[in-house]
Amino acid sequence: MKFGIYYYPWYNKTRWAEAPRVGTPTLGEYDSTDPTVVKTQMDLIIDCGFDYVIFELVPTTDWCFETVDRSIDIAISHLRSQGIKWSFLLDAFVVSDHEKEDEEAGALVRHIEGRRWCDGLISGKNNLPLLFVFFPYPEHAHRIVAEHGGEYEFRFPAYMPHWGKIDETYSRFFMPPWSTYLSYAKTKEEGKSLADIFIKEGYISFFETTESRNNFDGFASVIPSYNDRKLKRDTSVVPALPIIYPDNGETLRSYFEKALATGAEHIIVYGWNEYFEGATIEPTEEYGTDHVEICKEAITRAKGNSPI
Repeated sequence: MKFGIYYYPWYNKTRWAEAPRVGTPTLGEYDSTDPTVVKTQMDLIIDCGFDYVIFELVPTTDWCFETVDRSIDIAISHLRSQGIKWSFLLDAFVVSDHEKEDEEAGALVRHIEGRRWCDGLISGKNNLPLLFVFFPYPEHAHRIVAEHGGEYEFRFPAYMPHWGKIDETYSRFFMPPWSTYLSYAKTKEEGKSLADIFIKEGYISFFETTESRNNFDGFASVIPSYNDRKLKRDTSVVPALPIIYPDNGETLRSYFEKALATGAEHIIVYGWNEYFEGATIEPTEEYGTDHVEICKEAITRAKGNSPI
């Protein structure tokens, strides 16, 4: 069993001012290119017992790409020295031209290769270097695999209200990827669930909010909390996702237990430091080191290094 965690290397003065945050890091409004900050974060992640870090890699045209690039380089240098693996969450969605999603994913893969960041990639179920691409349209996912599938194992994290059969739950979603997913699913064998259909396509859950947990071909998700209401997203374009309350850490404990019970080979936590969506493990003024300690305890027990 391997444990991974999403890490967001995009923070600087401009980024912190871009939108209201949910939670305040004990490190303050840090700069993600500060080597001291990055090494402190990586050491805490390692101390928790995580086997790999999944770096968010924004499109090459994104205004904060340079910050992300520099931060990742600092982090990878430190992870190499500690013998820890990593991967990437390729966020290839380009708002101005989402039809080029697969092209942007290809550009990000080439950037990773050009930066010589492939030497420590964690292996996936198929023993190929593992890369994640966030929420691509099905046809784009197919093209990404067609172009690079012989070199890498791709998994596509996506959020769904649930992964069962298509029902009225989905009627309120209008964001293009949702309608694309559902239209694609309707062309498949009638009666199958979304999980049945999309697991075979390489999709996994970014996070789940239902009581049940799915094993997505060896991958399961964990989340400490979620709250994107401060972003004031246009719900006619971006669906309103449910708020997940931290409940003094009980949410994180519960989700860990349920993910572990699936028997998945990869347990992935969202995330280390996503302050705009309120999904945060790193120490904060609100929760101190509680979430860090819960992760450490759960991973230690799962690996059999202490009694249950």
